[in-house]
Amino acid sequence: MLLVYNAHFDVVNFSLPPVTDGSSWLGLIDTNQPDVQMPSFEFGHAYAVTGRSLVVFGLATENIATRRLRQGLGALLDVAEAPLSS
Repeated sequence: MLLVYNAHFDVVNFSLPPVTDGSSWLGLIDTNQPDVQMPSFEFGHAYAVTGRSLVVFGLATENIATRRLRQGLGALLDVAEAPLSS
């Protein structure tokens, strides 16, 4: 997982780093665009992180675990959005 937090008030371009065991970065969460399903990004891609936001990426590898990570994160977000009942 790669967490990118921009505390600045303006956009900051963040270059996604290469990782030996990975093939690309999967966009998981962008708090500026919470309802958008993010695509995959190649290493070195300059991602524009909006001011005062958080972006989460997962490392994509050539196995099924990456798909399960994305599905699990989606399920977690669904639970977090559900209202708490008493």
